[in-house]
Amino acid sequence: AAQSNSRTLWQDTADFIYPYVNITSTFDIGSPRTKDIFDITPMLDAFDMVSGLKYVLVPVGQTFFAIKASKDMRVPDNAQRYISYVTEKTHEEIFKSNFVTEFDEVLRSLIIFGPASIYSEWTQRTGLNYRTQVIGSYQLLEDCKKNVDGIIITVSYTARQAIQEFGEDKVGECILKADKEPNRSNELFEFIYICRPRTKVNRKLSPRVSTNMPFESLIVNVKDQEVT
Repeated sequence: AAQSNSRTLWQDTADFIYPYVNITSTFDIGSPRTKDIFDITPMLDAFDMVSGLKYVLVPVGQTFFAIKASKDMRVPDNAQRYISYVTEKTHEEIFKSNFVTEFDEVLRSLIIFGPASIYSEWTQRTGLNYRTQVIGSYQLLEDCKKNVDGIIITVSYTARQAIQEFGEDKVGECILKADKEPNRSNELFEFIYICRPRTKVNRKLSPRVSTNMPFESLIVNVKDQEVT
């Protein structure tokens, strides 16, 4: 509700500049989305700016960040060589992943809408993977100093995708039932990801315990009203 005015503005902006974003509007598959665009100059300029910024910020095949020890630490030569090795291996993994294509969407969102979101995940099946979220599908949480310390993301999955993501034991009965019905293969189910400072802390436990760490991650199955 707090985003309602912004969501309308973002959709109006998308309709004129980047009509592939659905926030308050819905489009049938294959329907034209460019009917409100009378001049393609803003869209082409945004594409050119994305290309230019990406080349400057993330030059392919080159290092664009370095892992370093604190200036207050005296790092022996063997440790410094290891840090350099970690920097190199990290770049290799990033460039092997889908980071470069997802970073396009980050820059495009920054240019057209202002905010942008990207996060990484690691799975045994796919390795390092990055995800971006469309503007309007997430809400940033801030502390008293206006620093972002949390995020709420709404994601839609089909029943098959939800089972692939979470496993059959965590998706709920409604989704399991939909997965067994061929006529519901394209039905979408909403999940809400919440990452934020932990609200309930057990002072008697170590902060290193997974259920007592400073931040908590929750997933809400909207259809079945279940939280994991």
